[in-house]
Amino acid sequence: MILKKLLLPSYCKIIGYILTITGIFCSYVRFGLGIKPAFLEVKVFAIYSSIFQARYFSPVYNNISEEICGVLLLSGLFLMTFSRERQEQNSLWRLRYRSMFLAVFINTLLLLFATLFFFGLGFLVMMTLHLFSLLLIYNIIFFIARIRSKRSTA
Repeated sequence: MILKKLLLPSYCKIIGYILTITGIFCSYVRFGLGIKPAFLEVKVFAIYSSIFQARYFSPVYNNISEEICGVLLLSGLFLMTFSRERQEQNSLWRLRYRSMFLAVFINTLLLLFATLFFFGLGFLVMMTLHLFSLLLIYNIIFFIARIRSKRSTA
């Protein structure tokens, strides 16, 4: 199956766990505690920025702590999702498909809920959380499905 060749090596899952945990910690420090380190205030290239005025394709000063949190979380969840298991078996593919289907279903319900009951800045926060929720939900469902599968075969 060609999809098997697309999966990353199993050691990438460990790197994914490390990046995800680091991203959660950084997100807590940035958003939970409200800390914005001054040394992360750097000039970055922006395709579009509207902090004080709309600017296109120009450098702007920005505290990149939010971007670091997002990159750590997204890359960690990506590595966790698309890495092989140590002993990859054909039966795991069925679990992967079912987990992804259920994750998309749950994520769509959460998106509908957010669309109906969150407005303004709260809706923007919910859309930002949706960047990570599909991969997170998939990983949780796949983890639970793997445990259940191991118990039923043992």
